Amino acid sequence: MAGCLGGSSGSEDIELDVAVWAGTYAERFEEVVAKGYEEETGVTVNVSPAGGEILSQLQAASDDDPPYDVVSADELYYHLGVNDGLYNELRPENVPNLENVYSFLKEKPGQGMDYGVPTDGELLGIAYDAEAMSGADWEQMQETDDNTGFEGVFYVYPMMIAALLSDARPGIEELYHEEDHSAVFEEMEALANNVDIWTGSAAEIFNGIEQGIITHAMWYSGMAYAEADVNENISVTIPERTGGYVNNYCTVSGTDHREEGEKFLNYMLRPEVQTEWAETGYNFMANKNAEHPGLTAEAYPSSNDELESINFVNFDRLGDLQSDLSGEFDSIK
Repeated sequence: MAGCLGGSSGSEDIELDVAVWAGTYAERFEEVVAKGYEEETGVTVNVSPAGGEILSQLQAASDDDPPYDVVSADELYYHLGVNDGLYNELRPENVPNLENVYSFLKEKPGQGMDYGVPTDGELLGIAYDAEAMSGADWEQMQETDDNTGFEGVFYVYPMMIAALLSDARPGIEELYHEEDHSAVFEEMEALANNVDIWTGSAAEIFNGIEQGIITHAMWYSGMAYAEADVNENISVTIPERTGGYVNNYCTVSGTDHREEGEKFLNYMLRPEVQTEWAETGYNFMANKNAEHPGLTAEAYPSSNDELESINFVNFDRLGDLQSDLSGEFDSIK
């Protein structure tokens, strides 16, 4: 049971069960955020790299016995979790570090901070073989004769790129208008012509570049920059027009440790914690006073205006159109 107690009282007997994205994200989160909180408070933070199973595990649990106290939720998981009543409403008075979070993220349509706090995120970028090419953009990924790699599990990010390429409407507005989906699908088909690796695995993308199977791939900036930092053969570029996602962390409905969970959220938003997290995880951070390492400092947004120029999906608006986009993506790839 999430939040079980030990035999005595005090914060040192509290265990927080926290579910996050899998892979290197979980490793960096545990190394920086969880261990730092444990050292400061005595609370044990159990990090589960549950990834794509977070929501289904919450949905399958009984209301008074959730498997986690705190969970990560991108735009989709936030939308679905709120609709299913899986998260507690956020009590901002318990998270004073929200004061220094970019206002755009706190007011972001379809996410915001009613049920959680924005903490970090990634942009859609291109990882490429530094010896084979000097850079890339989305148009080049359509026109190239080289083999490429692409997200192959979750439809929305490739479709965001296709919408940006279609130019039928500003940004990714095409996704919200069924009459414009044919233009999006046409651009997606042009991208798919060169794709040799469809995958949800960062390791498969980077191994594909290393082995010469592909020369470049659409991938997520945090994971791509983390790889580039240790692999001189891989470089990363963020196209001028791009999209991304934001993680909100939410306390789970039914947890015994809602207040401790909110203290944990507040800790996550400290500028020094965000800075250290950025230095190891390479995601962009929500606290406007956080510092990003040199590898990402110029690539990531550093103002509300710059955040506003990035395209994020509003699943409240997308609604039933998801099935059309998802089905066509599966057909195209």
